[in-house]
Amino acid sequence: MVKQYPDSEFYVCGSSTYSDAILNYLSVAKIDKSLIHIERFSVPEPNKVNQSKSYLYLGMTLFVAFLAQDLFAWKMPWLENLQTQEPYKIYSGLLLVFYILTQFIMSYNNFCEKPHVSASKYQQHKFRGAFAPLIFFIHSTQFGVAYQLMLSMVYFSNLLLGLFNHEIIKTPIIRIRYFKLWLPLHIVLSLLLITLVGFHIYMVASY
Repeated sequence: MVKQYPDSEFYVCGSSTYSDAILNYLSVAKIDKSLIHIERFSVPEPNKVNQSKSYLYLGMTLFVAFLAQDLFAWKMPWLENLQTQEPYKIYSGLLLVFYILTQFIMSYNNFCEKPHVSASKYQQHKFRGAFAPLIFFIHSTQFGVAYQLMLSMVYFSNLLLGLFNHEIIKTPIIRIRYFKLWLPLHIVLSLLLITLVGFHIYMVASY
């Protein structure tokens, strides 16, 4: 290639091993260093990447606990009594709405200019999401009926989708394919949830 294009400049872009090999070939070919431009890639060390699945275990534990207390009627009388009182309904409902809205910080963070901040927000997003059953339990210990049941189903479906995200898949190609289906569904369920919550607030305010 050097003989075919004697006046060329060379741009090297890749890992350190790759770049060192190419630079060695160019040196043997007696290419002037001023004609060589290089950009190196670096990969984070595995032990520096947060691969913890604590959010998954926490979220599943809280979800199973919520499911069990509703199915087997393991209720707390004092909490059940509180949830019949209007002031408590309002304030616990506002807590639930605030919690849901804080999860939408990921949408804002897509415009962040610092990728490492995005990674940090993503970790917080996953861990906060694991507390979804607990926040719901504070407001209501049951799934409800009619549109409230639909709201609950969407809420907990989105929780499970968030817990079982693309990170649980080891094969890169399958992980990417899964992510392309997972992300739009996660976003659609989130938007549907906000819509149902808004409708719920409207219905409560109307009555």
